[in-house]
Amino acid sequence: MKNPIIYIPVLLLLITTSCGEKSQEYDACYCAPVLRNNMHSDEPVLGFYEAYEASELGEFLDLALMDSTHFQIDSVEVRENEYESLNEFNYKFKVNIDGNYNFPNSPNLGYALAEDTARINEILAFQILENWFEIDKIKFTWSNNSIVFPDDEREYFTLHALKLDAEDQPRFSSKGVASAKDFIDSRDNQVSISVYMTEEGTQDWAQMTSENVGNFIAMVSRNKVLSAPHINSPITGGETIISGGFTNEEAKELTDLINCDTHKRRLGRAAFQKEMEECSKKK
Repeated sequence: MKNPIIYIPVLLLLITTSCGEKSQEYDACYCAPVLRNNMHSDEPVLGFYEAYEASELGEFLDLALMDSTHFQIDSVEVRENEYESLNEFNYKFKVNIDGNYNFPNSPNLGYALAEDTARINEILAFQILENWFEIDKIKFTWSNNSIVFPDDEREYFTLHALKLDAEDQPRFSSKGVASAKDFIDSRDNQVSISVYMTEEGTQDWAQMTSENVGNFIAMVSRNKVLSAPHINSPITGGETIISGGFTNEEAKELTDLINCDTHKRRLGRAAFQKEMEECSKKK
């Protein structure tokens, strides 16, 4: 086990207002370079997942710690003639445990350097296939932002475990989002993003948060966890705030991505393409 990691919960900030209006600047010509790889994709650019807590996966993580002592993992196959002198998973992964060496009620499973994340993914994938079939509806995802520990100046990324629905999708996504805006939150002076739901999205988000009071919900974009806040009470007002340690540039980029994806979905792919052709002629 690694030295205990102190977990500080991230609280979800709530503002109960009606859905916001999308800025008129978001047309197809503006959005084409913003969407890039999402231009012809129907996948949502923002997903909201129920998150496992470290305490729920303690046995699973212990298996990874023990098993990686005894053999080399190549993708998902074990090579019996290749042994390791060190516990690879243990020294590459700072497991999140409390002062009593227990896994806490936290969505943060542990931490790793960027260059070690791919290898850790392989070890975890092996464990799921080999020893833990009951959690096959799980998606391991790393944080978008890094952290630095007091005793180590290197940047570590946080591992989260996300629960998938029956179709291996997030429980809620940007398909239920009307618009977004970035702003400076006066309460903590942090760059944040307000996400405004559609009428249907407001109902779905209220149901999801109602069912997860006391749990954590991870907010994910481009396969990175932006934040994983604790749900203190149902969010019913049609707006939620993502506060993920953004820079101004990061917040603007994500806001543009959400609004452009919303604009494309509202128009439909064919109409979006036509609008892009028309506005290009005006330049």
